[in-house]
Amino acid sequence: MIQRVRTFLRGLAVVLLTLVAVKNLVFALPFRWSRQVEVAYEITFDPYYVALRRVVSFLLGLVMLFLVRRLWKRVRMAWVIEVGALTTILVIRLLRSSHFRMPIIIIIEAILLVILLVTHNDYHRKAERISFQRAGLLVGAIFAIVLGNSTIGMYMMRGHWEQESKGLLGAFGDSLVMLIGWSPPAVPINALGETYLLFLRIVSWLCLAAAIALLVKPAVFSPNITVADQARVRELVLKYGQNPLAYLALEPDKKYFFSTRCEGFCAYTIANEVFVICGDVVCADEDAPILIDEIRQYCQWNAYRILMINITDRFRDAYEQAGFKTVKMGEDACFDLTQFTLSGPKIQKVRAAINFATRAGITVTEYKPLESRDEQVEEQISDITKEWLKSKGGYEMHFSVGSVSLKNPLDRRYFYAADEAGQILGYVVFVPYNDGYLADVTRRRSTAPQGVLEKTVCESFLKLKQEGVGWANLGLSPLYNLTESSQVEPRGSRFAEKLMNYVYNNLNGVYGFKQLHHAKRKFNPSDWTPRFLAYHPRSFATQTALALVKSQMKTPLTKILLAQLPSRSKKELAVQAN
Repeated sequence: MIQRVRTFLRGLAVVLLTLVAVKNLVFALPFRWSRQVEVAYEITFDPYYVALRRVVSFLLGLVMLFLVRRLWKRVRMAWVIEVGALTTILVIRLLRSSHFRMPIIIIIEAILLVILLVTHNDYHRKAERISFQRAGLLVGAIFAIVLGNSTIGMYMMRGHWEQESKGLLGAFGDSLVMLIGWSPPAVPINALGETYLLFLRIVSWLCLAAAIALLVKPAVFSPNITVADQARVRELVLKYGQNPLAYLALEPDKKYFFSTRCEGFCAYTIANEVFVICGDVVCADEDAPILIDEIRQYCQWNAYRILMINITDRFRDAYEQAGFKTVKMGEDACFDLTQFTLSGPKIQKVRAAINFATRAGITVTEYKPLESRDEQVEEQISDITKEWLKSKGGYEMHFSVGSVSLKNPLDRRYFYAADEAGQILGYVVFVPYNDGYLADVTRRRSTAPQGVLEKTVCESFLKLKQEGVGWANLGLSPLYNLTESSQVEPRGSRFAEKLMNYVYNNLNGVYGFKQLHHAKRKFNPSDWTPRFLAYHPRSFATQTALALVKSQMKTPLTKILLAQLPSRSKKELAVQAN
């Protein structure tokens, strides 16, 4: 009951604050050419008071309106600024009460201030420290530039004021007074002078308002990743990382949420105000409910939605007991290496491709950069990566897809295929997880003969099998078999399921979902293991769907979709945009 009241009060504060901000903006606008608006001004305020305080009203209204959304997201600095702005307005109202003719507005603003003070504990989200530094520098630089520009402008336009400034020093003093908003610095004698003053005031305060944006940028839990953090993450991943994506926590695009109540963490990013987690939580089985509850509480306090990408069945019940909704997002192509063989009719196409590559003189070698570096090998791998990226139009996925990471290989394993001349034609990068290895990155040259990747993958599997590794994984077939699997109880969202089915069947040109599945199926996986999305709250909102896309793509989605249109359509859209 108390929580509902507090939620209602926060919503009421946002509504009232929006009204007060709009009122301040409207009353600050220069409507002197309209007689009807002048009458409304005279009913509410003393006209001289309006002219004198227009800039202050405009500034406070703009700041308050800008921060409304941040306040709804419970950013602490937004609350501090809003309380400060309201206090300033009320003090001005009370000190000049003889000029103010509508006490009901004072009452509304006072109620709003009381609500914000009563609910002050609800505003938890912090601002990044770097934002304060950048905002301070930006405010100082903008103020100096605007002040200098105003000084020069008022000096050059000295013939447009009733009392001309006495040199640059006098213009500087008038500019300083105008920017702070104490009183009119000069009385214009013509329309040009009036327009200049109005323009300079609005532009200066708009620039300062932009600096305020940095002050209220929401922070993430651990914005600065240290070497100690990464060492701790690596240790936990190797100890508890049952999800094939667990090792991707060591990629530079991840941030870490460490548990304070158990040994565990999750790797995440923030996208579209959603706390997006890569894979499962990384911890012991018995500690999963504890860590999940910590994450849920942290995100609830900071007004984040939660989205977990590519989770396994391991903790699915724990997520749902914590209030998450789960929905199938595809299946992993898994191989029991103890049973893996190249014989049999089901893998006949792969075997034929491998034989073709073998007759062409292609061999597979494991590259071990931690034992011995080879610049030629690494340069050729880099060339293949650049060519592959160019063939994809420069669009590269990340977050749930790793990188080559030759500069910091750690526990990764690299297998490459080369011809008799020593030219590398393709490569596969494996990352470890508890049960085996995931083929995280697979790429080849466009001129590579048939069978290069098939030979690289299969010989890698056989090498891992000889070492006693239990499982290999070719990764996710996204959106595959969402509704046909009899292994999975249908507990997911029907809307999310329909949305993903639509994407699978209609947006194959943007991302080759079906081609990717067929490429993995030909290796005859011994098991297709379901993977899921988990999200909280239990409604799959548009905000969550956009976060899913934004977290995966380095390039904006609009740019990718525009690239899929015919050239004529793109030209028409460009013309419309201009």
